[in-house]
Amino acid sequence: MVRQTRLVATLLAVLVAPAVPALAQDAAPLAPGAGEEQTVVGQEERQRQIAELWRDLIHYIKVAEPDAALSNAQALLEAQPDPANLYRLSEETWGSMTTLTRGMNLEGMREPLEQIVDVIREGYRAMRTNPDRIREAIASYYNNPPGGQNKTYPRQFSDLLKDPRYPGVKRHLRKSYSDPMTRGNEWVYIMDASQRLKGVHSAHQGIPLKKGNFPKDYRDFERAQSYADWVFVFVPTK
Repeated sequence: MVRQTRLVATLLAVLVAPAVPALAQDAAPLAPGAGEEQTVVGQEERQRQIAELWRDLIHYIKVAEPDAALSNAQALLEAQPDPANLYRLSEETWGSMTTLTRGMNLEGMREPLEQIVDVIREGYRAMRTNPDRIREAIASYYNNPPGGQNKTYPRQFSDLLKDPRYPGVKRHLRKSYSDPMTRGNEWVYIMDASQRLKGVHSAHQGIPLKKGNFPKDYRDFERAQSYADWVFVFVPTK
């Protein structure tokens, strides 16, 4: 209990800490890239604290300690975790959704746990939506060649952001969507026989929570053993 109380207090202190005053004029300037490095370290520490809050929340639900569980749930919500990150944590914790559902029966826990489940579901939607947009962009590239040119897949991902076949700016994808399941790393590219990009999938080896009720184009996901088996490929209609 002491460890849990200290963790919650530490995270809340970080969240509500006042802004750092401006540096004095005679202060030594930061080295090039130092600010970015500090930002990365801060983000990693925040992710570590959120992961610890998540693990403690699941633990206190399992041992039926509602006060400690509620304290962690509230701190987790106040930390405003990235939905994809929280979804990934839920995937890495066996039986987490069952535990959260059971925890809703503890006194005062239903509302915060419902909010946490909503965040997890938002992360799941990001996992589905991001690669689906890439698949749609590949379809747009394939189906919209300049006049007289054959339909082809893009040579590389950046061709979706700016189609090199056009003299002006032609975009099939407005921004680059990273893989939410691998902490923002790149997708695994799926190439055709000519080494052109036809689809993507995640590198994450976690076992999917969702097992059924997929759209028609993704019925194969029902047999997936990991998220890496969720393959988003554009196949032209003949």
